Amino acid sequence: MSGGDVPAGDAVLLIRPTALALCGTNNGDNHLAGTVADVAFRGRGHELAVYIPGHGRFTGIFAPVRSERGEPVGLRLDPAGCYLFPAADTPRSRERSTRLPTLARPASHRRRYRAPGC
Repeated sequence: MSGGDVPAGDAVLLIRPTALALCGTNNGDNHLAGTVADVAFRGRGHELAVYIPGHGRFTGIFAPVRSERGEPVGLRLDPAGCYLFPAADTPRSRERSTRLPTLARPASHRRRYRAPGC
C-alpha cells in the first residue's frame, strides 16, 4: 500500500469494514491474520467478526461464503477505505476522546408520551 506523505509520529488508522476482504493466511496476500469470532448470514452473503491478536475485533466484514467460528483467516486492506489521522497527544485531545458526546435533543423537539386512559 502506498499513499501521500505521512508525517512521522503516532497516528490513528480508521478502516472501513468495506475495505477489508478475506484472503488466505499462508500465500502472502494478507495484510493481517486473525480468527473468525462470529458469523451471521446477511442475505447476499455473510458478515464476519474477526479477532486480530493485539488489535481487537474487526466487525462488519462481508464474505460471499461462510466461514466457521475459530477458523483462521487473512484480511487484505483496500487503501481507498483506510484513513490515517495524526494522534495528537495533548491534554485537550485526551480529554475530548474520553468524554461522550451529548446526544440530547433540544426541549422543542422532545415528545411527551402518555399511557392510554391518562
